[in-house]
Amino acid sequence: MEKRIFCFLSGGVGSFIRLVPIMEELKAQGYTLAYSAIDDVTKKMSALGYERIMVPWIASQDQALLFPETTHWYDAADYWGALGYKDKRWIRELWSVYYEQVKAFKPDLIVGDLAIEMNVVSKMLGVPLVAITQSCYHPLVKGGRLRSWQDAPADKPGVIPEVNQVLSEFDLEPIERFEELFVGDVTIIPSFPEFDRLEQGPHETLYVGPILWDGDLDIHIAPSTNLKRPPIFVYTGRIQDHFGELGGLFVLETCLSAFSRIKTPVIISHGGVLVSHQGAADVELLHGHTVSNNIQLVDWMPLYLAYGMSRLVIHHGGHGSCMATFQYGTPSLVVPTQSEREYNARAMENLGTGRMILPCDFNADSLLQVVDDMLSDPTYRERAICWRHEIRRRTYGGARQAAQVIRELA
Repeated sequence: MEKRIFCFLSGGVGSFIRLVPIMEELKAQGYTLAYSAIDDVTKKMSALGYERIMVPWIASQDQALLFPETTHWYDAADYWGALGYKDKRWIRELWSVYYEQVKAFKPDLIVGDLAIEMNVVSKMLGVPLVAITQSCYHPLVKGGRLRSWQDAPADKPGVIPEVNQVLSEFDLEPIERFEELFVGDVTIIPSFPEFDRLEQGPHETLYVGPILWDGDLDIHIAPSTNLKRPPIFVYTGRIQDHFGELGGLFVLETCLSAFSRIKTPVIISHGGVLVSHQGAADVELLHGHTVSNNIQLVDWMPLYLAYGMSRLVIHHGGHGSCMATFQYGTPSLVVPTQSEREYNARAMENLGTGRMILPCDFNADSLLQVVDDMLSDPTYRERAICWRHEIRRRTYGGARQAAQVIRELA
């Protein structure tokens, strides 16, 4: 009998590049797939031939209950509290909408990337959930919580009582910590344990190594033909981020200012083909910055070009960007624009494959100094290459292994 699998993309490029390789494996094996996503990765998903289930984001949160927006959150509850998870009426409405839409698809199994709602929906429907997550959102995260390097305020608000009240209304078991909503019957981390560190515990979690969609987008992405040596590659992340002003525009403007002073070729991508926003070449967006001749702006570049040909990669600290560092053995400089990305940046520094500049210290002078230091020190590339070889030696299964787990459960 035909098996039906519903896939939830939490949003952005990171979710896209993790889930699509798994979906491609399952599609090749004859499974019927549908997906939900909350932003313009849907354009590329449609081009790949996937059916979209329209599940609108409920945007009627009680504003008085929202946590303050910040780029520094101490655990998952802080971030999702700023999205609405203190509002019981809103939680109830959101979960109900997802339940009805997913139920209509009649899935045999659900795959969710950072999918709180799918944890709930799978239990309500009585179907298995394969959850894809990162260690910083796992209940057994090393250090106990995401921002473990800094003491949390004693009066930090929480969302557990509100979430548990709604869970009880749906006849579901209560949780002790918010991160429990990020795991499933099987939880997959598309990484390796030295980077995504966990404590020992009861949750069934499987490391499958990096999962990275590396396809072309049928657009002109080739670097300029006048490149005489490997470039520095910059990925800004979203031009406008969810919270605060430290989005991709901040990274873009600083890089344009800094790299206009040097002759090294630089390619800057803002990922705008997958996630909709103003184009990076827009005059208003660039606030009068000129783009010097050594800098090329592109929407998107496949990872095999962006990482495979570059001397150094500068990025915002997204999980996928970090995994590409190890996949291609390329050192990176991370500008972590929020707490999840700082968690990743610290993990990368611990492994010796990159450096971090906190946003408060990120300016043209500091950027050029660290870039010069890294390009002059071969140990960063040597360690990155060493980890590339080690990950290959372990023969992680990646998307194929994840698909096998799904087949066994469906």
